Amino acid sequence: MINLFNPKTLSRHYSARTPLPDGDRIRLEEWAELRSGRIERIKEMSLHGDFKASIIEAVLGYVSAVHSPDHTVTSEQAILRGSVDLALGHFGADKSQIIAPLEFKGAKTRDLDAIMPGRAKSPVQQAWEYATKAPGVKWVLVSNYVELRPYGFGEGTPGLREV
Repeated sequence: MINLFNPKTLSRHYSARTPLPDGDRIRLEEWAELRSGRIERIKEMSLHGDFKASIIEAVLGYVSAVHSPDHTVTSEQAILRGSVDLALGHFGADKSQIIAPLEFKGAKTRDLDAIMPGRAKSPVQQAWEYATKAPGVKWVLVSNYVELRPYGFGEGTPGLREV
């Protein structure tokens, strides 16, 4: 079973009549195999590129700057006082619109809601802060490479709404 995405969400989008394409299934199975133990020994930053290429681009269909000057995913996107690990949105020569910042934590981070030592905030809170610094954000994404959590976001939203 591939648990990177919520099974109920997948079942709403894929059925026996519209199966997951073979290439996507293979990539997700490879990622699931990696997650089965080795991933915890790999440092967080070492996985960014693989996750971006294998899951975000190949499976989800986002386009990087390597493939188009008008792209939909970028790494280390600058925001007010910092940068976000990965940003989904609309980027190019004349535009930089983050729709969804994605904050990564290492696979050893078991609880994305727990306060991180030395930070006084959880990974979810950290991602939420990034979203407040980038006008136009609609979603907040948090991942430890084992799970990927999307949260709805809107200006003036009082709290998180896990999707």
